[in-house]
Amino acid sequence: MGNAAQFNSPLSVAVDPAGNVYVADGGGTIRKITPAGVVSTLAGNPNSVGEDQADGIGLSAHFIGIGGIGMDAEGTLYVTDGAVIRQVTSPAPVISGAATASTSFGENFSYAITDHIFATYDSSALPDGLSLNAATGLITGTASTPGHYTITLSATNAGGTATASFTLTVRPTFAYFRSQNFTVCQLADATVSGPTASPAHDGMGNLLKYAFGLAATQQVTSGAWPASGTSGGRLTLTFVRRNDIADLNYVVEVSADLQTWNSGPDFTAEISATPLDATRDLVTVRDLSPMTGTGRRFIRLRVEQPSGAE
Repeated sequence: MGNAAQFNSPLSVAVDPAGNVYVADGGGTIRKITPAGVVSTLAGNPNSVGEDQADGIGLSAHFIGIGGIGMDAEGTLYVTDGAVIRQVTSPAPVISGAATASTSFGENFSYAITDHIFATYDSSALPDGLSLNAATGLITGTASTPGHYTITLSATNAGGTATASFTLTVRPTFAYFRSQNFTVCQLADATVSGPTASPAHDGMGNLLKYAFGLAATQQVTSGAWPASGTSGGRLTLTFVRRNDIADLNYVVEVSADLQTWNSGPDFTAEISATPLDATRDLVTVRDLSPMTGTGRRFIRLRVEQPSGAE
Protein backbone atom coordinates (compact mmCIF):
# COMPACT_ATOMS: atom_id res chain seq x y z
CA MET A 1 0.00 0.00 0.00
CA GLY A 2 1.24 3.52 -0.74
CA ASN A 3 5.03 3.86 -0.63
CA ALA A 4 5.40 0.19 0.28
CA ALA A 5 4.19 -0.93 -3.17
CA GLN A 6 6.82 -1.50 -5.83
CA PHE A 7 6.64 -1.48 -9.63
CA ASN A 8 9.06 -2.81 -12.22
CA SER A 9 8.63 -0.30 -15.04
CA PRO A 10 5.18 1.33 -15.33
CA LEU A 11 4.45 1.93 -19.01
CA SER A 12 0.86 3.20 -19.26
CA VAL A 13 -2.29 3.62 -17.21
CA ALA A 14 -6.08 3.53 -17.50
CA VAL A 15 -8.57 4.97 -15.02
CA ASP A 16 -12.12 3.77 -14.37
CA PRO A 17 -15.05 6.02 -13.32
CA ALA A 18 -14.56 5.10 -9.66
CA GLY A 19 -11.00 6.45 -9.70
CA ASN A 20 -9.18 3.11 -9.73
CA VAL A 21 -5.94 3.27 -11.72
CA TYR A 22 -4.77 0.27 -13.77
CA VAL A 23 -1.07 0.16 -14.57
CA ALA A 24 0.59 -1.82 -17.35
CA ASP A 25 3.82 -2.75 -15.57
CA GLY A 26 6.71 -3.86 -17.75
CA GLY A 27 7.46 -6.48 -15.15
CA GLY A 28 4.73 -8.62 -16.71
CA THR A 29 1.75 -7.60 -14.59
CA ILE A 30 -1.39 -5.48 -14.60
CA ARG A 31 -1.55 -3.59 -11.30
CA LYS A 32 -4.55 -1.90 -9.72
CA ILE A 33 -4.35 1.16 -7.47
CA THR A 34 -7.51 2.11 -5.55
CA PRO A 35 -8.32 5.72 -4.59
CA ALA A 36 -7.16 4.80 -1.08
CA GLY A 37 -3.72 3.87 -2.43
CA VAL A 38 -4.10 0.09 -2.10
CA VAL A 39 -2.04 -1.67 -4.78
CA SER A 40 -2.81 -5.18 -5.99
CA THR A 41 -1.89 -7.38 -8.93
CA LEU A 42 -4.88 -7.93 -11.18
CA ALA A 43 -3.22 -10.27 -13.68
CA GLY A 44 0.20 -11.57 -14.59
CA ASN A 45 3.22 -13.02 -12.82
CA PRO A 46 6.57 -11.20 -12.75
CA ASN A 47 8.32 -14.56 -12.50
CA SER A 48 6.90 -15.61 -15.88
CA VAL A 49 8.39 -12.79 -17.98
CA GLY A 50 10.00 -14.28 -21.07
CA GLU A 51 7.82 -17.37 -21.03
CA ASP A 52 5.10 -18.01 -23.60
CA GLN A 53 1.86 -16.07 -23.37
CA ALA A 54 -0.82 -17.83 -21.36
CA ASP A 55 -4.41 -16.99 -20.59
CA GLY A 56 -5.59 -17.45 -17.05
CA ILE A 57 -6.83 -15.86 -13.86
CA GLY A 58 -4.56 -13.70 -11.74
CA LEU A 59 -1.02 -15.07 -11.46
CA SER A 60 -1.72 -17.84 -13.96
CA ALA A 61 -1.87 -15.29 -16.81
CA HIS A 62 1.48 -14.77 -18.56
CA PHE A 63 2.57 -11.72 -20.56
CA ILE A 64 5.66 -11.43 -22.74
CA GLY A 65 5.90 -7.71 -23.36
CA ILE A 66 3.21 -5.46 -21.91
CA GLY A 67 2.85 -2.01 -23.47
CA GLY A 68 -0.30 0.13 -23.67
CA ILE A 69 -3.48 -0.33 -21.65
CA GLY A 70 -7.05 0.91 -22.16
CA MET A 71 -10.58 0.28 -20.88
CA ASP A 72 -13.93 0.05 -22.65
CA ALA A 73 -17.33 1.20 -21.42
CA GLU A 74 -18.03 -2.20 -19.85
CA GLY A 75 -14.93 -2.10 -17.67
CA THR A 76 -12.91 -4.58 -19.73
CA LEU A 77 -9.19 -3.83 -19.94
CA TYR A 78 -7.16 -4.30 -23.12
CA VAL A 79 -3.36 -4.41 -23.15
CA THR A 80 -0.84 -4.70 -25.91
CA ASP A 81 1.40 -7.68 -25.30
CA GLY A 82 4.09 -8.16 -27.87
CA ALA A 83 2.31 -8.30 -31.23
CA VAL A 84 -1.16 -9.07 -29.84
CA ILE A 85 -3.89 -7.30 -27.91
CA ARG A 86 -4.94 -9.17 -24.77
CA GLN A 87 -8.24 -8.80 -22.93
CA VAL A 88 -8.42 -8.59 -19.15
CA THR A 89 -12.02 -9.08 -18.04
CA SER A 90 -13.43 -7.52 -14.90
CA PRO A 91 -13.58 -9.76 -11.87
CA ALA A 92 -17.02 -11.05 -10.98
CA PRO A 93 -19.00 -8.50 -8.98
CA VAL A 94 -19.38 -8.87 -5.24
CA ILE A 95 -22.71 -7.92 -3.67
CA SER A 96 -21.66 -5.70 -0.80
CA GLY A 97 -25.00 -4.20 0.24
CA ALA A 98 -26.21 -4.72 3.81
CA ALA A 99 -28.11 -7.94 4.53
CA THR A 100 -30.96 -6.01 6.14
CA ALA A 101 -32.55 -2.63 5.56
CA SER A 102 -35.59 -0.77 6.82
CA THR A 103 -37.78 2.12 5.82
CA SER A 104 -41.21 3.49 6.66
CA PHE A 105 -44.37 3.95 4.65
CA GLY A 106 -44.00 7.04 2.45
CA GLU A 107 -40.32 7.53 3.34
CA ASN A 108 -37.70 8.00 0.62
CA PHE A 109 -35.59 4.84 0.42
CA SER A 110 -32.28 4.10 -1.30
CA TYR A 111 -30.23 0.90 -1.26
CA ALA A 112 -27.07 0.11 -3.26
CA ILE A 113 -26.67 -3.55 -4.23
CA THR A 114 -22.91 -3.23 -4.69
CA ASP A 115 -20.23 -0.62 -5.25
CA HIS A 116 -19.10 -2.42 -8.42
CA ILE A 117 -19.33 -0.03 -11.37
CA PHE A 118 -19.37 -2.49 -14.28
CA ALA A 119 -22.38 -4.75 -13.89
CA THR A 120 -26.05 -5.10 -14.68
CA TYR A 121 -28.48 -5.77 -11.87
CA ASP A 122 -31.70 -7.64 -11.24
CA SER A 123 -33.91 -8.51 -8.28
CA SER A 124 -36.96 -10.50 -7.33
CA ALA A 125 -40.24 -8.65 -6.84
CA LEU A 126 -39.89 -5.43 -4.85
CA PRO A 127 -42.48 -3.86 -2.53
CA ASP A 128 -44.92 -1.53 -4.27
CA GLY A 129 -43.39 1.91 -4.75
CA LEU A 130 -39.76 0.72 -5.07
CA SER A 131 -37.85 0.14 -8.30
CA LEU A 132 -34.40 -1.07 -9.33
CA ASN A 133 -32.11 0.77 -11.74
CA ALA A 134 -30.59 -2.14 -13.67
CA ALA A 135 -27.62 -0.03 -14.74
CA THR A 136 -26.61 1.42 -11.35
CA GLY A 137 -27.84 -1.22 -8.91
CA LEU A 138 -29.77 1.34 -6.86
CA ILE A 139 -33.15 0.46 -5.38
CA THR A 140 -35.08 3.66 -4.73
CA GLY A 141 -38.59 4.96 -4.14
CA THR A 142 -41.16 5.19 -1.36
CA ALA A 143 -42.65 1.89 -0.22
CA SER A 144 -46.44 1.92 -0.02
CA THR A 145 -47.14 -1.43 1.68
CA PRO A 146 -45.73 -2.19 5.16
CA GLY A 147 -44.35 -5.67 5.79
CA HIS A 148 -41.24 -7.85 5.79
CA TYR A 149 -39.79 -8.74 2.40
CA THR A 150 -36.98 -11.11 1.43
CA ILE A 151 -35.51 -9.93 -1.87
CA THR A 152 -33.07 -11.82 -4.09
CA LEU A 153 -30.44 -9.65 -5.78
CA SER A 154 -28.07 -10.36 -8.65
CA ALA A 155 -25.17 -8.53 -10.27
CA THR A 156 -23.71 -9.72 -13.57
CA ASN A 157 -20.70 -8.75 -15.65
CA ALA A 158 -18.22 -10.45 -17.96
CA GLY A 159 -16.58 -12.09 -14.95
CA GLY A 160 -19.73 -13.84 -13.74
CA THR A 161 -22.87 -13.39 -11.65
CA ALA A 162 -23.19 -12.83 -7.91
CA THR A 163 -26.44 -13.40 -6.01
CA ALA A 164 -27.54 -12.63 -2.49
CA SER A 165 -30.68 -11.98 -0.48
CA PHE A 166 -31.53 -9.13 1.80
CA THR A 167 -34.45 -8.51 4.11
CA LEU A 168 -36.35 -5.24 3.85
CA THR A 169 -38.70 -4.11 6.59
CA VAL A 170 -41.28 -1.48 5.66
CA ARG A 171 -42.74 -0.02 8.86
CA PRO A 172 -46.28 1.36 9.07
CA THR A 173 -46.80 4.99 10.06
CA PHE A 174 -49.67 7.09 11.34
CA ALA A 175 -50.16 8.31 7.76
CA TYR A 176 -50.56 4.67 6.67
CA PHE A 177 -53.01 4.05 9.54
CA ARG A 178 -55.10 7.01 8.36
CA SER A 179 -55.01 5.85 4.73
CA GLN A 180 -56.30 2.43 5.76
CA ASN A 181 -59.05 3.67 8.09
CA PHE A 182 -60.54 6.68 6.34
CA THR A 183 -61.91 7.71 2.96
CA VAL A 184 -60.41 10.53 0.91
CA CYS A 185 -63.11 12.89 2.15
CA GLN A 186 -62.57 11.83 5.76
CA LEU A 187 -58.81 12.33 5.42
CA ALA A 188 -59.49 15.96 4.55
CA ASP A 189 -61.53 16.42 7.75
CA ALA A 190 -59.32 16.63 10.84
CA THR A 191 -62.37 16.31 13.10
CA VAL A 192 -62.73 12.75 11.80
CA SER A 193 -59.21 11.59 10.92
CA GLY A 194 -56.96 13.91 12.94
CA PRO A 195 -54.72 12.64 15.76
CA THR A 196 -57.11 13.59 18.57
CA ALA A 197 -60.40 12.85 16.76
CA SER A 198 -62.42 9.89 18.03
CA PRO A 199 -64.63 8.63 15.18
CA ALA A 200 -65.76 5.71 17.36
CA HIS A 201 -66.92 8.21 20.03
CA ASP A 202 -65.26 6.17 22.75
CA GLY A 203 -62.90 8.83 24.08
CA MET A 204 -59.77 7.32 22.51
CA GLY A 205 -58.25 9.46 19.73
CA ASN A 206 -56.88 8.15 16.46
CA LEU A 207 -53.25 8.54 17.49
CA LEU A 208 -53.83 6.42 20.58
CA LYS A 209 -55.70 3.81 18.51
CA TYR A 210 -52.66 3.65 16.22
CA ALA A 211 -50.29 3.48 19.20
CA PHE A 212 -52.15 0.54 20.73
CA GLY A 213 -52.67 -1.33 17.44
CA LEU A 214 -56.44 -0.77 17.21
CA ALA A 215 -58.68 0.18 14.29
CA ALA A 216 -59.93 3.77 14.23
CA THR A 217 -63.59 2.80 14.39
CA GLN A 218 -63.09 -0.03 16.87
CA GLN A 219 -65.01 0.52 20.08
CA VAL A 220 -62.55 0.11 22.93
CA THR A 221 -63.26 -1.39 26.31
CA SER A 222 -61.68 -0.40 29.59
CA GLY A 223 -59.05 -3.12 29.11
CA ALA A 224 -57.58 -1.31 26.12
CA TRP A 225 -56.55 1.71 28.18
CA PRO A 226 -53.27 1.87 30.17
CA ALA A 227 -53.77 0.36 33.63
CA SER A 228 -52.20 1.69 36.81
CA GLY A 229 -51.07 -0.52 39.68
CA THR A 230 -48.41 -0.85 42.36
CA SER A 231 -45.21 -2.84 42.75
CA GLY A 232 -42.88 -2.67 45.74
CA GLY A 233 -44.65 0.37 47.13
CA ARG A 234 -44.37 2.27 43.86
CA LEU A 235 -46.88 3.16 41.16
CA THR A 236 -46.82 1.21 37.89
CA LEU A 237 -48.41 1.74 34.51
CA THR A 238 -49.09 -1.12 32.09
CA PHE A 239 -49.88 -0.44 28.43
CA VAL A 240 -49.59 -1.83 24.90
CA ARG A 241 -46.59 -0.60 22.90
CA ARG A 242 -46.06 -1.37 19.23
CA ASN A 243 -42.62 -2.65 18.21
CA ASP A 244 -43.07 -2.26 14.44
CA ILE A 245 -43.23 1.53 14.17
CA ALA A 246 -40.74 4.36 14.50
CA ASP A 247 -42.93 7.47 14.36
CA LEU A 248 -44.22 7.47 17.94
CA ASN A 249 -42.72 8.07 21.35
CA TYR A 250 -44.27 6.39 24.39
CA VAL A 251 -43.37 8.53 27.40
CA VAL A 252 -44.35 7.56 30.95
CA GLU A 253 -44.43 10.57 33.25
CA VAL A 254 -44.73 10.83 37.04
CA SER A 255 -45.71 13.69 39.31
CA ALA A 256 -46.27 14.54 42.95
CA ASP A 257 -48.66 17.45 42.36
CA LEU A 258 -50.21 17.09 38.88
CA GLN A 259 -48.37 20.27 37.92
CA THR A 260 -44.80 19.18 37.34
CA TRP A 261 -44.34 15.98 35.34
CA ASN A 262 -41.04 14.13 35.01
CA SER A 263 -39.89 11.30 32.76
CA GLY A 264 -36.73 9.43 31.86
CA PRO A 265 -34.37 7.00 33.61
CA ASP A 266 -34.01 9.22 36.68
CA PHE A 267 -37.74 8.97 37.38
CA THR A 268 -39.12 5.76 35.84
CA ALA A 269 -37.93 2.26 34.92
CA GLU A 270 -39.35 -0.32 32.54
CA ILE A 271 -39.72 -3.53 34.54
CA SER A 272 -41.27 -5.84 31.95
CA ALA A 273 -42.11 -6.16 28.26
CA THR A 274 -44.11 -9.24 27.26
CA PRO A 275 -44.82 -9.95 23.57
CA LEU A 276 -48.53 -10.01 22.76
CA ASP A 277 -48.01 -10.81 19.07
CA ALA A 278 -45.51 -10.06 16.31
CA THR A 279 -46.04 -6.29 16.48
CA ARG A 280 -47.13 -5.47 20.05
CA ASP A 281 -45.69 -5.80 23.55
CA LEU A 282 -47.39 -5.41 26.92
CA VAL A 283 -45.10 -3.07 28.86
CA THR A 284 -45.01 -2.17 32.54
CA VAL A 285 -43.16 0.92 33.79
CA ARG A 286 -42.61 1.72 37.47
CA ASP A 287 -42.23 5.04 39.26
CA LEU A 288 -38.85 5.19 41.01
CA SER A 289 -40.18 7.28 43.88
CA PRO A 290 -42.03 5.29 46.56
CA MET A 291 -45.47 6.20 47.75
CA THR A 292 -45.59 7.49 51.32
CA GLY A 293 -48.36 7.82 53.85
CA THR A 294 -48.77 11.54 53.38
CA GLY A 295 -47.29 12.15 49.93
CA ARG A 296 -49.08 11.68 46.65
CA ARG A 297 -47.79 10.14 43.40
CA PHE A 298 -49.35 10.20 39.95
CA ILE A 299 -48.41 8.37 36.75
CA ARG A 300 -49.53 8.78 33.15
CA LEU A 301 -48.65 7.84 29.56
CA ARG A 302 -48.00 10.47 26.90
CA VAL A 303 -47.95 9.31 23.27
CA GLU A 304 -46.45 11.77 20.84
CA GLN A 305 -45.15 12.02 17.31
CA PRO A 306 -41.52 13.13 16.95
CA SER A 307 -40.95 16.50 15.37
CA GLY A 308 -41.52 16.28 11.63
CA ALA A 309 -43.59 13.07 11.76
CA GLU A 310 -46.93 13.02 9.97
